Amino acid sequence: MRLGVGDTAHVAIAVAATGFAAFSLAMTAGRLAGDRVVGRLGAVRALRVSGGLAAPGFGAALLIGGPIAGIVGFGLVGAGIANIIPVLFSSTGHSGGGAASSALAAVAVAAHKLP
Repeated sequence: MRLGVGDTAHVAIAVAATGFAAFSLAMTAGRLAGDRVVGRLGAVRALRVSGGLAAPGFGAALLIGGPIAGIVGFGLVGAGIANIIPVLFSSTGHSGGGAASSALAAVAVAAHKLP
């Protein structure tokens, strides 16, 4: 018997796919609502709230270990990280001192180099 992706967490492949779907749907919803959230909270606070959603979601998915916790946890991760890159790129483009294109390229390269 060959091990699949879902076998690592001892759940069916369909449950693993549901976790990815929850992540994708939450990220899409977060991106669609992102401008309103950043407009209401400001960029710094929006990033803090985003991290506050993503970190416990990831922790719940890893530490609790049940399929429901994994699905909900990855949904929270999707919602949490949805606006991190757009906010960072926007902040970089609006920062003073130097060409925005050079600053944006530096942020993109740094983001690409992350593990």
